[in-house]
Amino acid sequence: SFPDECEHVQYVLSSLALSFFELLLFFGRDEFYEEPLKDILGSFQECQNHLRRYGNVNLELVTRIIRDGGPWEDPVLQAVLKAQPASQEIVNKYLSSENPLFFELRARYLIACERIPEAMALIKSCIN
Repeated sequence: SFPDECEHVQYVLSSLALSFFELLLFFGRDEFYEEPLKDILGSFQECQNHLRRYGNVNLELVTRIIRDGGPWEDPVLQAVLKAQPASQEIVNKYLSSENPLFFELRARYLIACERIPEAMALIKSCIN
């Protein structure tokens, strides 16, 4: 019942997307098909289908990330985390494809898990 451009709806949808993204950081691609995450992903997809008309960028990004296998599956991200050589142009294109907060949440997760070399590689790429 809210208009598509309602600022409060956009804020709530962005908050939902960021919280859901943060939850996904704890799971690998193969866990997407196991209980209870399978059901949670199904509910998220159903909500996203109903909320698509609001055009929330963060919600769309999380949907794409789920479709692509999760927040850790992108090959460019994998190269960055492993400190493998990658074209700066390709890395920049990847880094600009998501909300910068998603990369910050990834870095915080890596630090919390004491995966410091990976966190530093990600942070360094974001700074560059």
